Amino acid sequence: MDVEPGVTEGARLVASRYQVLADLGGGEIARTYKVRDVLNDQVLALKLLREDAPKHAGAVLSREFYHLSRFNHPSIVRAYDFGTTPEGRPYFTMEFFDGLPINTFFAGGFRPELVGVTLQILQALDRIHAQGLIHSDLKPANLLVGEGQRTADSRQETSGRSAGRGT
Repeated sequence: MDVEPGVTEGARLVASRYQVLADLGGGEIARTYKVRDVLNDQVLALKLLREDAPKHAGAVLSREFYHLSRFNHPSIVRAYDFGTTPEGRPYFTMEFFDGLPINTFFAGGFRPELVGVTLQILQALDRIHAQGLIHSDLKPANLLVGEGQRTADSRQETSGRSAGRGT
């Protein structure tokens, strides 16, 4: 994993609190890490603004946290904390969902469980839309499926369960 500024090299700590366990990937404005909160020994996901992100990206990340933190749905990951690194880079923490992208989980083709996973995704999207929001980055990489077919949408970082990742 390339450790970028804001992530302490030796101890791999973000904001002197979150120990980086793995790089989960990133997009245009942020990278997401699997971290351990050293204060309460909880495994979380942490989304950190990229150093080279455009100027408006901090506001985008803040808005994502704001909206995500207001959801309480079994198929949408929970947001916990918003902060800024000593270098001034915003980040937020959320529930870590140990799953595979939906297209990887169902790589062998249709299985009967896909029906239930699809229903969970649609219920999560219904909750998002009921708040007057749209999921701005709905794609297989942001729809995670875990054992027992729980989903998480990680982009309105929602989590099989089926779950999604945040926007």
